[in-house]
Amino acid sequence: MKLNDNQKDIISHDGSLVVLANPGSGKTSTLAHKIKTVLPDLLDFQGVIAISYTNKASDELKERALKGHINKKGSFFGTIDKFYLMEIIYPFGGHVFNSNSKDFEIIDKETSSNQTINKYRNLLGKENSNPFDNEMVRYLQSFFEDGKILIETVGILAIYIFDNCIACQKYLHARFTHLIIDEYQDCGWEQHSIFLRLHKLGMICIAVGDENQSIYGFSNKSSKHLVNLMDNTKFKTFYLDRNYRCHKSIINYSLKMLDPSFQVEQNSEKRVRAIKVKGTEENIAKYISRNIDNLIKDYGVKQYNQVGILVRTGKTADIVAEHLEHSFKYFKNTPLDNDSSLWAGVFKKTLLCILNPESTFYEFAAEYFDVDDDYKQIQKIIKLLCKLREESDKLLDSFWLFVEIASMIYPNAANEKAITKLEAVLISKDYLESYQPAEEHEIQIMTLHKSKGLEFEIVFHLDLYEFVIPQKRKVDGHWIYQDYRQCLNLHYVGVTRAKKCCYLLTSSRRTNSKGFIMDAKPSEFFFLPGIGDLRAK
Repeated sequence: MKLNDNQKDIISHDGSLVVLANPGSGKTSTLAHKIKTVLPDLLDFQGVIAISYTNKASDELKERALKGHINKKGSFFGTIDKFYLMEIIYPFGGHVFNSNSKDFEIIDKETSSNQTINKYRNLLGKENSNPFDNEMVRYLQSFFEDGKILIETVGILAIYIFDNCIACQKYLHARFTHLIIDEYQDCGWEQHSIFLRLHKLGMICIAVGDENQSIYGFSNKSSKHLVNLMDNTKFKTFYLDRNYRCHKSIINYSLKMLDPSFQVEQNSEKRVRAIKVKGTEENIAKYISRNIDNLIKDYGVKQYNQVGILVRTGKTADIVAEHLEHSFKYFKNTPLDNDSSLWAGVFKKTLLCILNPESTFYEFAAEYFDVDDDYKQIQKIIKLLCKLREESDKLLDSFWLFVEIASMIYPNAANEKAITKLEAVLISKDYLESYQPAEEHEIQIMTLHKSKGLEFEIVFHLDLYEFVIPQKRKVDGHWIYQDYRQCLNLHYVGVTRAKKCCYLLTSSRRTNSKGFIMDAKPSEFFFLPGIGDLRAK
């Protein structure tokens, strides 16, 4: 892809910056080029920190940044939790808490039997609670010395260790010259705090995001931190506002949704279409089945896996999957998806690697081990992966191989909960299929949240009903919206996954959260100012 002037300016700028990137604007390419220009001038032990929201996004950025045999040197690619644990908590926690513990258990949010943990969580959940007051820190210390790290405290723990360990600060300052955090609109206060601390430490810091794609408000993530950085005079703001992904009419529609005053560019063809099907979600599935072949032909789409059916709820996905008359791949949420522990991360990556024929074992091993210094470890990992792929039809019998791989990569992060969740995945055919890529003949079905960062030639956007998108609840006899802006952003994400056309599908009746069929009304988003004129009749 040829770089435009805005991308070139971002790459050449030698200071800290904020990048506001629209969908399909070439964000990943820009960041990869930025990293490529930085790495050659660094010493061998130095590197950049590149934080992505998911492991998949991190792998893609790393692959692009290092393409052409670029030496990653001392760089870190991964998620923010992995950075907290591997670069701050594990190496320096003992300096602060005087603990010699080497084996840590990551306690997930489902753990509720421990009274001390519950008491701490109750205190932490109180409004205006201070996670760094003496009482709260004593809890953190007791957990740490007992070999336990609560998953929701990983960021808090990292900040406390950073603030109280000069050795940690000196290490990070010497090791890393640049910090890049993608999807900044979805960061919490802990991530924003560590970002500002590393900037003050002297790193060149880059925040990349799009406030219109903030869709994780339910997890206390907010675009306010991205917006605040735009007002910080120490950061220069750049814009990647050209959408290379979507047809012009889809761009017009999506931007008009967000801003009624947006002046659309004239376009003779409208490729956003609203269809109301008589019946229920079952009839929507049958409508797609009847029309998909003609649509693929009309838009020159070569493979069925370039078609996405995006839903708000798993309930809708289940109904569509039951009645769709074409082959499909249904990407269900699995027990491992909601576990951010290190071992769960290894299990997910291992499944993705062995179940995707195009994945290479060497790349998997090189993600965790130094190519020059850990050759024997890499060879052993590759052998284990080969054995797993050979036994892919009976993975449950070989689950101990997953554990052995995780033990080699993170020997101090054993996690029984993650092992239990891995077994649950290995037992379920449906869960396992969620780790396999869609084949050419398979339409892809997934939630809107899961689709973030992906793209499809044709998108069928479902669940656009009143009460569903946007959500509403009754308070004192009045209906009020729940996170209206988050729901609008989620709708925006769904529309902008489409490259060639987007079908907004509703039905005259729908299935409610209790499983009952009821009359359905279209979402309020169909009636946003000026939006109706941008849809095909």
